[in-house]
Amino acid sequence: MLPRANVRTLKDYGRTRILREGTPGLNGVCGYNDPMPPIEPGVAPQEETPKKLTVTERLKRSEAERERLEREVDSLSEAALSKWLLIAHRESSHVAMTQTFSWRVTKPLRQVRLVQRKVTEVGVVRTAQVVMGALQRRRKSTAK
Repeated sequence: MLPRANVRTLKDYGRTRILREGTPGLNGVCGYNDPMPPIEPGVAPQEETPKKLTVTERLKRSEAERERLEREVDSLSEAALSKWLLIAHRESSHVAMTQTFSWRVTKPLRQVRLVQRKVTEVGVVRTAQVVMGALQRRRKSTAK
């Protein structure tokens, strides 16, 4: 964050940019890669004055904006609902799979394979530490 005394804003191309007094531009910091226009001290930036709109024109613009926002909210809620349904479906199929006899029988074999993979990835010492931590957590959770 720039010091408050050294910061001023410049409206340029509809965006607000932050400049430090005496610095030609902060392209990498502000996220803009285009060169900054020179600023003269004590001169306020010129802003375009919007033309006066009639009440009906403002009403039409507001209605169009409201409809656009409603469509956006609908699409976001539909996306969230479909994602939730997909997660619920996968969760139910996973629960059903883990309750089968073959899944319960092969659980120790899967754990042995997991430990073998860990040994090849991180070494024997680190794998032993991870396994001991998991066993201690399991012991604490079953003791409660």
